[in-house]
Amino acid sequence: MKTMKIATPRMAACIVLALSGIAAGQAVLAASADDRYREEIARCNSGRSNEDRATCRREAGAALEEARHGKMPSAANQDQYARNAVARCDALPQEDRSACVARIQGKGVTRGSVEGGGIYREYREVVPGTQGNR
Repeated sequence: MKTMKIATPRMAACIVLALSGIAAGQAVLAASADDRYREEIARCNSGRSNEDRATCRREAGAALEEARHGKMPSAANQDQYARNAVARCDALPQEDRSACVARIQGKGVTRGSVEGGGIYREYREVVPGTQGNR
């Protein structure tokens, strides 16, 4: 017969502290999710969204549920999103990559919107010519 070790008071205290830290973190996430939900609903009700009110409110509710279950994008996901955006520049010829990365990172001029059909990013770089080719 196997014997079970009983947690010492110090181990029990560590476990309680760890669990309370997790609970506190989840409470902060839930509070920010609720705040985000209220903002989204206000946007839906004001007509500033690109969807009809019913769809907008349904999407806001779905996002709230996802956030409460820890399934919404985190800072790590946002970092991955930024890396993916820059990685798309790798398909370009070497001489065009630095301008592509600059556009993706917000340098230059950005016009348009997804709602309007697309986002136009323009980045101009002045490259001095050589004197030998006149």
